[in-house]
Amino acid sequence: MDGNRVKNPAVIRFNHSPGEEITNAREVLTGCCVIPKFPRNVGLHLDYVGQLPSVVPRGHVRVRLTTRPIQHVDMKIIRTGGYKELRSRDFVTIGAEGVGFIHEIGEDVKSDLHRNQRVMPVLFWDNLLKKGNGSWQSYVDVAEENVFPLPEVSKESADYVPDEVAAQFVITAWTALGLFHTAVAGIQEGRFLLLSAPSSTIGRHVLGISKSKNINIIAVVRKDEQKSLFKEMGVEHVICANSSKEVFVEQVKKITGEGGAHAAIDGVGAETTMKLGACLRDEGELLIFDNAAGTDSDDHVKISLGDLKRKIQVKWWTLTDYVKIRKGNREETREAMTKLFNETLNLYKEKLLIFPTHEKVFTFDELPEALDVIGEIKNDFHKCKLLLVNHKE
Repeated sequence: MDGNRVKNPAVIRFNHSPGEEITNAREVLTGCCVIPKFPRNVGLHLDYVGQLPSVVPRGHVRVRLTTRPIQHVDMKIIRTGGYKELRSRDFVTIGAEGVGFIHEIGEDVKSDLHRNQRVMPVLFWDNLLKKGNGSWQSYVDVAEENVFPLPEVSKESADYVPDEVAAQFVITAWTALGLFHTAVAGIQEGRFLLLSAPSSTIGRHVLGISKSKNINIIAVVRKDEQKSLFKEMGVEHVICANSSKEVFVEQVKKITGEGGAHAAIDGVGAETTMKLGACLRDEGELLIFDNAAGTDSDDHVKISLGDLKRKIQVKWWTLTDYVKIRKGNREETREAMTKLFNETLNLYKEKLLIFPTHEKVFTFDELPEALDVIGEIKNDFHKCKLLLVNHKE
């Protein structure tokens, strides 16, 4: 089995806090599994790390994680090594997001955080990408500005947010909110927004968000048989992208009028991008956040010269830019993330954001089984998330 390991395998880290008793952890948790259902033999090394440092870093809190989803970004790291920030590391503890309780508080923490408080730590940027230290572990030290307290209410309260929901806020819900706000920033109410990949988690979130605003969504599906599904969900305008560009544009203009749509959000790429661009009004904005139709060898998106002459604005959109990570101003980033967090809470309470999960929950030692399930449902993986928990109740 060692021969199947890659140079930079992902690591699932099992650590424990000082004073916590561990029994037979190495026997249970150490091993290597190979994922045969994906294009490359990628080693996933399960490692027992041991006791954490007794002192929590200044300005940080130690979070005992309880639940984390298996996100597309996690699978990207397993399959390919993922992001350039991680590829030089010998080992990476993957896991883009999660939820848990505050276990310890370091010195100089100025906020009102307290022990045993249930929180949603934002881990993707400062922990995963910068340190290779994600959520697939028991404990993680997080800077206080990246920790968001969840409502301290009983499970029976309408304000309660379950772990399996809060664990999914950042990668999909925040992305959908940022995309929507960016796309409609210059659009008056009642105008039209094109949305490709509406069946993805992000796409479904955008559909939910649009219900709280007076913006008309035109959902662009890949297959005719998908139309009825979205009609049943209450989406008035659904068209299929498998027609010629001319027919596609004609379908859109029957809905919008001759001017076309005012903006578009694209998660498909390739020919779909060109069709969306052709349907926009002059100077319309086309935001691309993914390239689902692309491959490792062909990651191109297409746009016609004529649409560029009409000053169609084609932009690659990332949540990283939206929350101003690259600007390096932590106060601005905290402000942007706080707005997204609060809006996500409100939309969830209004039942406009839905967070479906797989019927089975997996523990870390069941990870090989979870990855097999992902291999079996990979075409529908975006429709529900598999959850990893420390133990089952």
